Amino acid sequence: MLTRSRLALLGLFAVFAAPPLLALVFYSGVGSWFEPGTVNRGSLLDPPRPAPEGGLVLVNGDALPADWLYRRWTLVHLAADGCGSECEAALRAMRQAHRALGRNESRVQRLLLLPEASSPPARIDHPVAWVTPAWHRVLRDPSREGEEGQSGTWLVDPRRFVVSYFPASTGPRAIKDDLTRLLKHSKWQTG
Repeated sequence: MLTRSRLALLGLFAVFAAPPLLALVFYSGVGSWFEPGTVNRGSLLDPPRPAPEGGLVLVNGDALPADWLYRRWTLVHLAADGCGSECEAALRAMRQAHRALGRNESRVQRLLLLPEASSPPARIDHPVAWVTPAWHRVLRDPSREGEEGQSGTWLVDPRRFVVSYFPASTGPRAIKDDLTRLLKHSKWQTG
């Protein structure tokens, strides 16, 4: 027969021992009931790469302000071979993802980097700058580490770290989903 003191002891044991035991069972993967709900569409860079210091020169000859990348999250598209049809599709995807952010649209900005021998697209609604060798070294596909400056879209955080990469063929939904998740958890505000 269980006495009142033994019941109290069993109750305390259940209150303090049950959560770690349940956590151990769930962590060990018993059963396949748990599936992670979020998956990044872009490739996270580990460790993040610092964006090059020094100004970029816009295609109109003006200098991009040195602090421009510090203001917001920045989608940077590098058109390594000039802006052909693939580049224009990537810019469309970037623009659609940016506009789909709704009230968070002001927290993200866009930038296109082109090689000096190419001509910029006719209609564009964000800055276009000439890519520098330093940017070429930083913007490289994580799956092809030996190569520099492949076309694609990179995400630069407000502290000037390149944190994520999207191949040139990435659609607007994938970019928007990653940005929405990131901005939801980011404390950095536009300022």
